[in-house]
Amino acid sequence: MSLINGTVGDDIITGTDSTDIIFGRDGNDQIEGGAGSDIIDGGNGDDALYGNDGNDVILGGAGADSIDTGNGLNVVDGGDGDDTIGGGLDTDILHGDAGDDTIFANGGDDLVLGGDGRDSLFGDNGNDTLQGGAGDDFIGGGDGNDVIVGGAGQDQLEGGAGSDSFVYCSVSQSTPGAADIIQDFSTADHDLIDLSAIDANSKISGNQAFAFIGTDAFGGHAGQLRIELVDASTVLVQADVNGDKTADLQIEVHGIGTLAAADFVL
Repeated sequence: MSLINGTVGDDIITGTDSTDIIFGRDGNDQIEGGAGSDIIDGGNGDDALYGNDGNDVILGGAGADSIDTGNGLNVVDGGDGDDTIGGGLDTDILHGDAGDDTIFANGGDDLVLGGDGRDSLFGDNGNDTLQGGAGDDFIGGGDGNDVIVGGAGQDQLEGGAGSDSFVYCSVSQSTPGAADIIQDFSTADHDLIDLSAIDANSKISGNQAFAFIGTDAFGGHAGQLRIELVDASTVLVQADVNGDKTADLQIEVHGIGTLAAADFVL
């Protein structure tokens, strides 16, 4: 195992073919891990970090970093700053952290976490889980059966090919004033809108399931879920969790003219 330390300047560092621990420190560093399972910490600065093959842990640190993993089971945290992160062909955990990050999952069944900021997250041909976090994010699942969680903010969501699940854990994730847009909902692909983590009735304890009432108006009962047909390819999904006949959750769904109870996990 090799321990390699950079300087406070702009370093160019290449690791060995065995296990390396590399600290770039301050400066705009260029670091390549080489083969082997490496730990790379870019430190402060706008760094270019490449894990190469092996099961690597890569930490961008503060700054606008460019990070590529190579093949292997990798864990990446971009740190503060507007980072660009690319996964490899295997199963990776890719976390943008703070900043407006762009993350490409590439191959494998990846976990992609945007963190704070206006992030752009792209799955690929695996069964990926993509979570935006805070900020107005774009999330594209790509091929595969993906799980997509927009998180806080007004998000643009695309499932792509495959049976995708759009998951909501709180009504605050998509409100009437800042509604998420699901761009390509497909019943043919067996896409689902999963609301099961939301307590449909805030007036009683526990996690209550929603009652789907189709296009009917809210009737003053907490836990009602309805749809509004906007046009031939747009549907609004609305939920009332306190029985005041007003939507607490609203999601704009494109690509379909209507929705049924079977399109939801209630």
